[in-house]
Amino acid sequence: CANGKAILADFNKAGMEIIDSVHKQEGHTHQNSNVTKDYVHSYFHDLGYDIRDYNDKYHWLLIARKLILK
Repeated sequence: CANGKAILADFNKAGMEIIDSVHKQEGHTHQNSNVTKDYVHSYFHDLGYDIRDYNDKYHWLLIARKLILK
């Protein structure tokens, strides 16, 4: 839609260490897609989105907004 937003979030390295330890305690492994925040940022930036980048202790957040001029 015109002037819509995409909000993307994932765990950073510290957050993934916690997730991995929880999965390990449950006898499982966590599959990592290896899609990084930098890759997602570049992908949306290359499509013409304005991106706000937020980082926290255990996760990151990107808000991508594409203005469509009429």
